[in-house]
Amino acid sequence: MYAEQIALKPSMYLEYGSEKLRSLINICGMSHKTSEIIQVFQQMTSFWGHNIIQDKPLWLSGIADDHTPFEFSVAIDGEEPELRILCESQQEGFNLISNWRAGMRFNYWLMENYDASLTRLNQVSDLFFPDDESAHFAMWHGACFLPNQKSEFKIYLNPQAQGKEKANDLIEEALKRLGLKESWLAVEAVLKEQYPSKNEIQYFSLDLSEKPEARVKIYWRHHDITTDELEKMYSIARNYVPGDITEFCQAIAGTTRLSKRPIFSCFSFIEGNASTPNTATIQIPLTPYAANDAIMGDRIHNYLIEKNLPSTIYDRSIKAVATRPLRERSGIHSCISFRRDEQQKLRVTVYLALESHPFLTD
Repeated sequence: MYAEQIALKPSMYLEYGSEKLRSLINICGMSHKTSEIIQVFQQMTSFWGHNIIQDKPLWLSGIADDHTPFEFSVAIDGEEPELRILCESQQEGFNLISNWRAGMRFNYWLMENYDASLTRLNQVSDLFFPDDESAHFAMWHGACFLPNQKSEFKIYLNPQAQGKEKANDLIEEALKRLGLKESWLAVEAVLKEQYPSKNEIQYFSLDLSEKPEARVKIYWRHHDITTDELEKMYSIARNYVPGDITEFCQAIAGTTRLSKRPIFSCFSFIEGNASTPNTATIQIPLTPYAANDAIMGDRIHNYLIEKNLPSTIYDRSIKAVATRPLRERSGIHSCISFRRDEQQKLRVTVYLALESHPFLTD
């Protein structure tokens, strides 16, 4: 059944992604930005988007379980929804070096077309050049769209680019170069509270902006962690509210021990108060935490209602991307994240897998 549905999809990545993206654009009230958003997506996929979708992906991208190299998400906070694209730059060769080069070309396109700032990236890019063959990715990009605001972009780099054992030293050096030495002290304090074998720094992200509030973000991967441990970890952040994380995990994952699949924590830092995380965010990969997407969908819908967040955007979005019955299995709900902003306002982001390839992989 699933294979038959795949056969009915448009044959190229760009076509298939654009079809789903147009639906989400309309759902999020951004029809007036359709041309711009599609153009950005076309540029993100320019070196590989016209390749035909086959059972075997061109590159084993870590963005999605089935290695689709892009993912859409919708952030809901009670005001205007934010539509986001996460994409991995790739080009012929489909290896770490060729993908790095494709990502750098996209950086320059952003600079020329959106005045994206590469200043901070240029200060640290040599650290993240993928020298280690075991690194799983070279560079990802995020694009964020709001109905009545300027589009914004961010880059994700690999702390394990020179080897997993060098990740902490690499991040420490990157923060020093960016004038955020105090941020490393906060990161180091958290690392000392965690078991090294169970927690690792996975991603390093920069807002491609010159704004004072432009963020530097560090992502941890936790192989087995409890909500009590997370509450303690997040308590140093300025947006922390006791009990938030426990309540969220119970509502969405149905547990206070997150061991079925590694989850992620993100600390963001900004200039001016670098010693304390501006925000802490939890991100839960959802596939193992519910028998199918219908069950997970009910949990997310109910949580949004309980927190007085608009559920209609989410409900319509999941229907727009689904190519199979939600009760068939899990997989369309890729991840969900939760945080409060600087004004303590709740923000929930649902990440939607496109399931381009016929079978999920571990």
